[in-house]
Amino acid sequence: MERGWAVVTGASSGIGESFARALDRRGYAILLVARRRERLEALAATLRRAEVLTADLEDEAEVARVAAHALGLGEVELLVNNAGFGTNGAFVDLDRAREVGMLKLNALTPLLLAQKLLPSMVARRSGGVVNVSSIGAFQPVPYMATYGATKAFLLSWSEALAEELRGSGVRVLCVCPGPTRTEFFQVAGVDPTMGKLPHVMSADELVSRTLDALDDGRAVLVPGLINFLTAFVTRLFPRLVIRVVTGKMFQPRARKELRS
Repeated sequence: MERGWAVVTGASSGIGESFARALDRRGYAILLVARRRERLEALAATLRRAEVLTADLEDEAEVARVAAHALGLGEVELLVNNAGFGTNGAFVDLDRAREVGMLKLNALTPLLLAQKLLPSMVARRSGGVVNVSSIGAFQPVPYMATYGATKAFLLSWSEALAEELRGSGVRVLCVCPGPTRTEFFQVAGVDPTMGKLPHVMSADELVSRTLDALDDGRAVLVPGLINFLTAFVTRLFPRLVIRVVTGKMFQPRARKELRS
């Protein structure tokens, strides 16, 4: 069955690419949005109905251009806010422009796209938004402070939107994955052993669980038993304990060696 358009940001690799392939199988036409045109074009060539749009989503004008382009294509049935990145290090040592860019991409861009695309969904009483957050949304993340804060924003904002839109025919789902096999750890500069934990999930499995949860009308998904228990445990211990433990996990290797 052919459906309308799905907009997938950060579609050039990892979770975004998996979303594009899964939604293609479900009959959506896909607007693939990212900065790397060659990767997008290679992906589009494998899909039945897809269009490529390169954009720097840290730029508000570029975000507005993406939204206008999407609305010009026809009915947008699904928005997948997947684009994002993380940084690892002591906040005072990190690049200011990169931290601000991350704040814009991870938090402001999903908000701006939703503002543009949700009204037509509500008017049709049909559609959905998927926001890709992180298990880091449930607690402060020392040495990834800005990243964790942006993901906490996405979780809170998504839950609020889901309640506001309950009964409207439009669904909002926030997925909070744990470690996933993507380029994330390399880009963020996180200790690579984090990507080798026994509960690391493939992007395809994550996306499959996410779309099933969207079909079920869920507002929040923490996929995987260990990830779910991790999120639950943060409610049981004092926040001091949680942030100390999390800080030890994400402390850069050089700083760990300096302190040891």
